[in-house]
Amino acid sequence: MKMILAKTTKNFMLMTRFGIIEAFRPSVIGHCTEVDQFVSQQQIKVLDNDLPDNATDEEFKKFFDDHDGDWETALENFKLSLEGIEESKDDSGEGDKDDSGEGDKEDSGEGDKEDSPEPAPAPAPKKTTTRTTKAKS
Repeated sequence: MKMILAKTTKNFMLMTRFGIIEAFRPSVIGHCTEVDQFVSQQQIKVLDNDLPDNATDEEFKKFFDDHDGDWETALENFKLSLEGIEESKDDSGEGDKDDSGEGDKEDSGEGDKEDSPEPAPAPAPKKTTTRTTKAKS
């Protein structure tokens, strides 16, 4: 689910299916059609709609309190902290991609010319030959 940072346009709290928007500070909530409806009714304002999926309101509140209510600075530092978590996940995923790339290089094409019982090593762009034989009666 896409996470966003939103605040109410006046001093009231607003509850949605995917989170609560506090009365006196911006809050991280899940984006849904209710949010779009509240925006069209000018009840809330979306401050950032590009938060990672692992963003939580509890974590943002800590940054908001640490920056004395400056939501822009808090948001900037909050996003940087979340990107650090995502980068470590991406680094481990890149290693997996390199391993799978080496498996593709094993295709030498030597066994593909005549009888090839294993079609998996043959890459898709190469021409394939099908032999048909008639049974002698």
